[in-house]
Amino acid sequence: MEQEKSASSSVENQKPIAISSELKERILNAFWVCDDCGNAFGRNPKTGTDRLSTYSPGKCDICEEEKIVTQFRDFGYNKPL
Repeated sequence: MEQEKSASSSVENQKPIAISSELKERILNAFWVCDDCGNAFGRNPKTGTDRLSTYSPGKCDICEEEKIVTQFRDFGYNKPL
């Protein structure tokens, strides 16, 4: 219970990041993301082996590169923009 409180408060305390309007639109509409973009723009970056996801080859909706991707929900969707 105590861990849940600290995790939710850390998300609420995140400051918005400065990005271009084009990138912001891609982040807000992202469904498939690579680990790099998920960790950079997601609310809950993956660390170690604490979380599992299903990955497949595809195009990242944020960086638009062909990579191994998973759903953005696996990273808690986007940080406040």
